[in-house]
Amino acid sequence: MIMKNRGVFILSLTLLASSLLYSCKDSVEEALKSNFGILIQGASDLYLGKSLQLSAKNSTLDDSLVWSSSDESVASVSDTGLVKGLKEGSVTIKCSSKKHSYSFDEVILKVIDGSKINYKVTFKNYDGSVLEETTVHGGEIATYLGETPTRPSSDVKNYTFLGWDKDLNESINEDTTFVAQYGESNIDFNSYAFYLLTGPEEFAGKYLAYYKGNEEEVNLPTSYNYRDVIGIYDGSFSNNTTVKTINIPESYVYIGAKAFYGCANLTHINLPPKLVVLGEAAFYNCTSLLTVKIPETITTITQQCFSNCPNLVSVNISDKVTSIQDYAFSNCPNLVIKSLPSSLKTIGDSAFYKCNKFSGNIEFPNDLDSVGPFAFSQTSITGITINAKLTNFSSSAALGARSLTTIKVNEENANYKAIDDVLYDKNGKTLFLIAPNNTREVNIAEGVTTIKSYSSSFSKATKVTFPKSLSLIESNGLGTSYIKEFVFNEEMDGSKLVMEEYAFSDCYELTSFSVPDGVIKLPRYFLYGSSKLVTLNIPDSVLSIGECAFSDTAITEFKIPENFKTIPERLLDGTNVKEIVIPKNVESIETYAFSDLKELTKVTFTNSKGITYMDYGVFNGCSKLSEIVGDFPLIDVKSSIDLVEFPFGTLEGTAIENFKLPDGYQEISNFAFKDCTKLKDIYLPASLHRVDKWVFENTALEHIYFGGTKEEFAKVLTKLDTDDEESLYGTVYDDDEDVLEEKKSYNILNKLYAEDKVTYNSKYSEVDFSKTSTTK
Repeated sequence: MIMKNRGVFILSLTLLASSLLYSCKDSVEEALKSNFGILIQGASDLYLGKSLQLSAKNSTLDDSLVWSSSDESVASVSDTGLVKGLKEGSVTIKCSSKKHSYSFDEVILKVIDGSKINYKVTFKNYDGSVLEETTVHGGEIATYLGETPTRPSSDVKNYTFLGWDKDLNESINEDTTFVAQYGESNIDFNSYAFYLLTGPEEFAGKYLAYYKGNEEEVNLPTSYNYRDVIGIYDGSFSNNTTVKTINIPESYVYIGAKAFYGCANLTHINLPPKLVVLGEAAFYNCTSLLTVKIPETITTITQQCFSNCPNLVSVNISDKVTSIQDYAFSNCPNLVIKSLPSSLKTIGDSAFYKCNKFSGNIEFPNDLDSVGPFAFSQTSITGITINAKLTNFSSSAALGARSLTTIKVNEENANYKAIDDVLYDKNGKTLFLIAPNNTREVNIAEGVTTIKSYSSSFSKATKVTFPKSLSLIESNGLGTSYIKEFVFNEEMDGSKLVMEEYAFSDCYELTSFSVPDGVIKLPRYFLYGSSKLVTLNIPDSVLSIGECAFSDTAITEFKIPENFKTIPERLLDGTNVKEIVIPKNVESIETYAFSDLKELTKVTFTNSKGITYMDYGVFNGCSKLSEIVGDFPLIDVKSSIDLVEFPFGTLEGTAIENFKLPDGYQEISNFAFKDCTKLKDIYLPASLHRVDKWVFENTALEHIYFGGTKEEFAKVLTKLDTDDEESLYGTVYDDDEDVLEEKKSYNILNKLYAEDKVTYNSKYSEVDFSKTSTTK
């Protein structure tokens, strides 16, 4: 209850006279105050701890007002009339003129403890259905915690929630009902296509919507042509970069594959509570999407469903989910996952790949049966605890999870066990995973026969010791790691050890490596990319080495095993090897076998006659190669016109000064000596018929020793067009204007011929280059 006491006024005779017009004292006083005095406005009861702003209508000639409280312990009042309730009770608040104390107004306020009073608050939808009910203390404000209210579309209108019929920021002083308010808009059916369903039975005769418009906010319809619309057709919003908000009716049960694929500006979406199908890649590449709540009706997170959503920070995954398929959340770097759904049974390939903020110790749910390759790759998990029922755990599941330190297994699991944070199969024959953040020495248990692929990726173990029983290292088994030392058991039978491709590739801290005695074959990319590897010991038991086996290492010396028969492609590419000796048993040399060895200066052929095959570009780009010891091999490989051909680009870009082309070669293929800028002297056999256009481009050729007559050499100089691929004799002329005429093969040979700088009828064995010979 609010009471007012009115102040006493002393007025001039004129004012008193005019007051006689009123019939009673109170009427006179009210009239005078409203015109000449102070009148407090906005008074009401006040809740404890709350504030109330009063104002005063001031009709005096004094602009200075003074506010005061009769009891500061009950309520205080500021200079601006803001009253704050401090304890229960009644208090008089007075506002008076600073100059004229007789001019004032005052109100009596009651301070009430709202915590002792409860009011019922109800939130209702447009149709009167209750959305939420709660209880609020007196003086508090109401808060709605439910889902955003929705109203189904009619056949012609969409409805958008606008708010409530009352202000939620107003204090509650009685039982209150809030009713949802909606704005309406006509449905533009030109923005949609509709697909009629013929099955299953419960959905037959209903529609899926396909959106074709370009609005920022879309309210999907619930009916069309007097039939229900129950979902979103495949690819409906695919690559729509305009839409920001999509309001999906609660009645929808289906979202098709790629429904929102590439919606780069979509920030928020509410999935309907009855949804049963969430298609593959539904939200793929939604780069602005922030949060998603998956309804309990969804049991499968499909392939790539939320893949590549870089700003996605939160996904509420229901415990009803049993399967998270391949790449479901891959490349979501800001997504925080605190735990896995309790009903989860399978985790697919790369399901959480590059979810960098997926961290902590992960305990596998009781029913989890399978974890696919790269499932937790490049996450920040620190530990895993494998449940009792797990039957399939991929060795690459935690590839790149560099913080993984602990691995534990439930003792009741019949398939796996963990020893010192190393995961083995239950029988102790297969090693699946070394915890990457394990910085101790790892002694692989005796009895282990197989090391699985990617089992030690990014491992920081200082040393790994292999057991005598080891017989197989799978591809990438020990690769991509920071392991500093590998030690093989001296009693190991190397002949039984099989190492697959990339077995030790990219061992970034490895400085030396010794292949066990008895090993017969080293795979392709064996130690590739082990950039600190300087010392390498290979036993003579090795008969075969795969391509790029030692590429991009730091070795400077390399001994090809004595019994070696085939030198593979790019064997030493990117190394600093300075000298190569090709042993007597070598029979073939593959493409670019020694190409781009920038420090290679010398090559020795110990038995060139035993080499029956050499592919192109073998020494291509070896810019310091200046010395070739022994005869270069004659390879009986014929060109398209049946001529024995010196291989394409064989010595291109080397530093040789002179060269003897063995008798028997009939054609020199393109680029064979191109950019040999120091090449001055060459022996060409009488068997030579044809020279391709770029063979001697950019050389310093000064003299030719030719095994035949001048007439035979003249036939070699016959000018051939670049498209002539049939003539048996001649030199191809290149009319390319970007190459200086004096640098072209045809012109170089003809110039030497014209200047009589060709020695005819020369013999291979008797040619002695006048300058320091580099071919012995």
